[in-house]
Amino acid sequence: ARIARLEALPAKARARLEDGRDLNAALVIGAEGRRSAVRAAMDVRLIQVDYEQTALVATLAHDRAHDGVAHQMFLPGGPVALLPLQGHRTCLVWSEKTAFAKSVLAQSPDVALREIRARIGAVLGEISLEGQLWSFPLSMALAETWVKSRLALAGDAAHAIHPIAGQGLNLGLRDAAALAETLRDARRSGADLGAETTLLRYQRWRRFDTATTAFACDAFNRLFSNAIAPVRLARRLGLAGVDAIGPLRRLAMQIAAGGAGDLPLLLRGEALAP
Repeated sequence: ARIARLEALPAKARARLEDGRDLNAALVIGAEGRRSAVRAAMDVRLIQVDYEQTALVATLAHDRAHDGVAHQMFLPGGPVALLPLQGHRTCLVWSEKTAFAKSVLAQSPDVALREIRARIGAVLGEISLEGQLWSFPLSMALAETWVKSRLALAGDAAHAIHPIAGQGLNLGLRDAAALAETLRDARRSGADLGAETTLLRYQRWRRFDTATTAFACDAFNRLFSNAIAPVRLARRLGLAGVDAIGPLRRLAMQIAAGGAGDLPLLLRGEALAP
């Protein structure tokens, strides 16, 4: 059953379900995505940016092995990501200007495939659509406050960012690991798991990393979608410089993989002992 009403009481959180049942807990964590009911109950303000882009998502079947390698192409309409799945299958995430994306969705699958081939080339060999083409609008939405007494946000409920470079997943994993470590430490010290003072440590830990990643993704999307000649030249020179300088290339790869900054124990490969 879905939550009909959520209350943060002094000693507990109470969730009233649509079937009339009440569930009580020391803490309720909202990690249910962009349309989070927990965030709505917290009544927090969102910082929002509409990219006027739409993500087209599909599963591609192909005859060339992907070898577990992901690809990202930066195009004027937006980035195109190819994410390997099992077997000869790949997930396509194609960010495109909304007007053009709508025109693609209105066409036949054959026309959509032709547009996809024009963007990804022959990197996967011959391709076909497995199922239909899905879409969702692209925007950035950052919650100004992640925690209140008895309530906390994580993942897309706290921050929805542009899917460029797959950083949304990395942020969500860091949230989960940081919140788990915060609650473990609170339990060790005998603190109240749902107290705002406990949860503020988690918010301070994660909010700066999230904001810098979100605005970096915003800047990258604008940079790589810009067709102005001087910007294209600066972009090519910058990428060439990163590729040519080994330490800088390794640092960029570490950041993109979510392996930089103040990482929780779990993301450093260490066990989170009770």
